[in-house]
Amino acid sequence: MLAHNLLIREGFAWVGVSAQKLGVDATRKADPVRYAALSHPGDSFSYDIFSQAGNAVRKNAALMLSGLKPRTVLGIGESQSAERLVTYVDAVHPLAHVYDGFLVHSRLANGAPLSQSPQANISTPTATRFRNDLGVPVLLFETETDVVFSGLSDRQPDTSRFRLWEVAGSSHYDSYGLTIAASDTGDGQGAVLNLAATQNPTDIPIPGITCSQPINTGGTHWLLQAAVHWLNRWVTAGAAPPIAPRLKTLSPSPVEFARDADGNVLGGVRSPQVDAALATLGGTGNGGSSFCFLFGTTVPFSSTRVAALYPNHRTFVSRWVRSTQRDVSSGFLLAPDAAELNHSARASQIGKKH
Repeated sequence: MLAHNLLIREGFAWVGVSAQKLGVDATRKADPVRYAALSHPGDSFSYDIFSQAGNAVRKNAALMLSGLKPRTVLGIGESQSAERLVTYVDAVHPLAHVYDGFLVHSRLANGAPLSQSPQANISTPTATRFRNDLGVPVLLFETETDVVFSGLSDRQPDTSRFRLWEVAGSSHYDSYGLTIAASDTGDGQGAVLNLAATQNPTDIPIPGITCSQPINTGGTHWLLQAAVHWLNRWVTAGAAPPIAPRLKTLSPSPVEFARDADGNVLGGVRSPQVDAALATLGGTGNGGSSFCFLFGTTVPFSSTRVAALYPNHRTFVSRWVRSTQRDVSSGFLLAPDAAELNHSARASQIGKKH
C-alpha cells in the first residue's frame, strides 16, 4: 500500500506471502471453498514458508509470474512481518540464501521467536541486531513510533551492507496508508489529498476504530518509495543508499525527541511535511480503540501560525519546493515523487488571501 506507485513505475512484480498462520487462517475464512486445502502447522514454520515462496518465484517463474524471469528477488516485511524478517535475516538467510536483499519496515526491538507453540519456544535476544556477515544489503526503515517503542535499541551503525533511515514526522502506519493509498493511481491526487488532510485531519473511516486524535498525515509513502528504489539499486548496481542522520533525541529511556518551535522532531530523514510544516506530526500519543496507538497524530497549526509562517502562497510553495529539492539531492526522495508533492503545494490555497 505504501510503495505501490513506485513498484509499478519501475517495473517490479509484487508477490504477497502469507507466511504466518494468522494470515492463512484469515484467507480460509474469507473464502472457505477456494482455500479449503490450505493448512498451516504454526508460525515456527513461517521462516521456511518464506524461503519456499522466494524459491518459487525464482524457479517457477512460468507459473508464478506468467513467464517473467526475475533478475532480483527482494524480501520485504512491515510491522509484525518486520519482526519475523529480522529473525529470518539473522538466522535463516545465512543458510537458505534465497533473497538478494531485504527492506525491514517498522521493526521494534526484538526479532520474532525462532520457534514457538505448539513447538518448543526459542526466543531471540533482547534488542536483536542484524549480523554483519550477511553478504546482502539490509535497509531498515523506521518511523518515530518504532524508534520510541524500541527504546533506540533498533539502532546500529551503518556499514557497507546496512543502512538505517529514521523518518521525522512519521508513524507506524498513517492516514495515507489507511485512507488514500487504495485509490492512488500515481496521478498526483494522492499528494493533493494528503496535504488537504494535514490541514483538516479527520478520524479514519474504519468501522470499529475510533482514535482520540486525528492520525498522522506525514510523508512516509514518498520516502519509503525511495527506500525501495535504493535497495534495488544497491543489489543490482552496487549503489548504496545515502547514509541518513538519526532523529535527534534528548533522552534514551524513555525516548524523548528534540523538537523545533512547532513541536516537530529534529534530525532524521525529512520531508516537506516537516520542513514546510502545516501541523505538528507525531508518531505516538494517540489513544482510542484498536491500533490507534500506532497511527500517530496530526495537530494542525492555528490560522495565525500558518499566516505568520507563510504570509503569501509564494512563500509556502518556495519553502516546500526547497525541501523537496534537498531531499532529491540527498537521495531520500525520487524526482517523480518530488514533482507530485510540488504540484500539491502549488495547487493548494495556503497563503492565498480569501
